Amino acid sequence: MKQKIKDNIWKFSFSKFGSNVYFLDLDKKIIIDTSSQDNSEELLGYLNELDVKIKDIGIVLLTHCHYDHIGNLEIFHDAGCEIFAASQDMDTFDLSLGHMDVNHIEEIEDDLEERGVNVFRTPGHTKGSLCFLYSDILFSGDTIFDEGYGRTDLDTGSDEDLEESLEKLKKVSYSILCPGH
Repeated sequence: MKQKIKDNIWKFSFSKFGSNVYFLDLDKKIIIDTSSQDNSEELLGYLNELDVKIKDIGIVLLTHCHYDHIGNLEIFHDAGCEIFAASQDMDTFDLSLGHMDVNHIEEIEDDLEERGVNVFRTPGHTKGSLCFLYSDILFSGDTIFDEGYGRTDLDTGSDEDLEESLEKLKKVSYSILCPGH
């Protein structure tokens, strides 16, 4: 399903398991997370419906590196997109990335302010979990959901880290939450 969040922000959700994907139609077009490989055709279809070609995407931001969020990275990598993730997740990168390796992924800086995106390090779901704030919209990955928060029982998850991250996010001003699922 394709849903308009704001004039230039879209949410893509899918028929098969995988994360939501968010498309920010800015001067430099941004994708947040890429869902699972099972959803590649739907993802490309949604972008096509918006008349967006993969080569038009400038940046891919990853909230964390679980397979259901990074499954379509290869599509964006092959089109020349810049891909950013937290260095803390690089060593746990899922190996289902085909011919792409983590050396093609850039470590995210503390902020991408020149692109209008603030970065919040929110370990807990994974040690490298990130949230992104654009305008009044918080893209929370698997840190916060509409009703609850992410699990911590997977590799590199931590209850203590998640509690600290949730406290940090209480101080962030946003009006729209865009979670990973």
